[in-house]
Amino acid sequence: MGREQAIRLAKVIAPDSDIRVELGVPPNAEVRFIGRPILALDPRFNNGTVPARFLHHPLVEGRYLFALPRPLWDSVYSKIGQEAFDAEAVELELKLSDMCGDASFNVGLWQGRVFSYNLLRESPLDLSSVECAAILKKNSIQLKHLAQAFENRAKVFHRTTRAYVGWLLTNSDFLDEHDELFAAWTPMIQRWGLDRLGTPPMTGMFLPGDDPGADPSWPRYKAAFNEFFTRWRLLGLAAPYLPIPLQPLMAGCVPLSAVSQLNNSGGAFCLPDTFPVPSRDTLRNLLDDALHGTAPPDHLTEWMKLISRENSAKRSLLKFARVFEVQHYWRILHHRHPIAIRRKLRLLKEAISSFLEVTWDTVHRDLFWIRRRLGSDWISRGQGFPTGPF
Repeated sequence: MGREQAIRLAKVIAPDSDIRVELGVPPNAEVRFIGRPILALDPRFNNGTVPARFLHHPLVEGRYLFALPRPLWDSVYSKIGQEAFDAEAVELELKLSDMCGDASFNVGLWQGRVFSYNLLRESPLDLSSVECAAILKKNSIQLKHLAQAFENRAKVFHRTTRAYVGWLLTNSDFLDEHDELFAAWTPMIQRWGLDRLGTPPMTGMFLPGDDPGADPSWPRYKAAFNEFFTRWRLLGLAAPYLPIPLQPLMAGCVPLSAVSQLNNSGGAFCLPDTFPVPSRDTLRNLLDDALHGTAPPDHLTEWMKLISRENSAKRSLLKFARVFEVQHYWRILHHRHPIAIRRKLRLLKEAISSFLEVTWDTVHRDLFWIRRRLGSDWISRGQGFPTGPF
């Protein structure tokens, strides 16, 4: 009997059981790379789908659904009190958080299967292990310098990207256009999802009935989202309210799917290896003039002012990156547990501030600032989406 037949038989015999399929990794194994665990290969998280009894849950079936990181959920659960929550809702939250770990890679479900997004959380790089030193053939001092170089070069782009996402999700124009798209294309999103948008279909690589190019509505669906992506400088959407911004490409080939967005969002730059690298100030001025030499589009003016070289105070970028997480968790909890958290908002702010390692006042001010930007009904956005994600 084959594996798929065995799974189908098991579901018929015990439809309410938790069916797990784990191949190749012992149950107590931890797979690591340069000192960091690979959660996708961790037996605790690699099940791929929720337990069978949740596959037809109204929050799961045919929808996107965001997970809460386990430490945050545990803090909320203990502060609010277990008697406030529905037992089935708690079990689903625990399953989600177990599957998605710390939410620095897997962040939720799409039609019962985990999907990834690497911009929600920053996971620190651990280069301190003996195994890491052996792999990289470095001593402790060299590893420290390597980690610092990574922080200085790579994470500056990552943090700016997260800040841009935070700005987008507190921008009413972006949110209005986003919601209009999802309302207009709900059946197509439920049928094809979002992960194929912005990527040219590969003929001959689909299972029967799984080729989006055969759908007569696909060209218009893809064109509508591509226009939205280009306008807001995006590579795509991982899920509703999880945009994937275009980021600097510092090496390798430019993917074909990104060429259109690059040509309409700033251009592509190439410095051949036969040329000396200009001095720091010269290179910076050349790039800045090429990217920002003309007036920015009206809808991006605020962001362009934030990142301009004349703006020496970039602390607002850190705020936007933090606000991205604050509004994400705040909306999840309000959409999924409105009764449990009623009149307990101070405790909820305490849980989020503890998880983000900031003060209660910081979260309180962030939420007040979001309300001023988006209006008092900002939390309710997306609540009626048939596609989720709350």
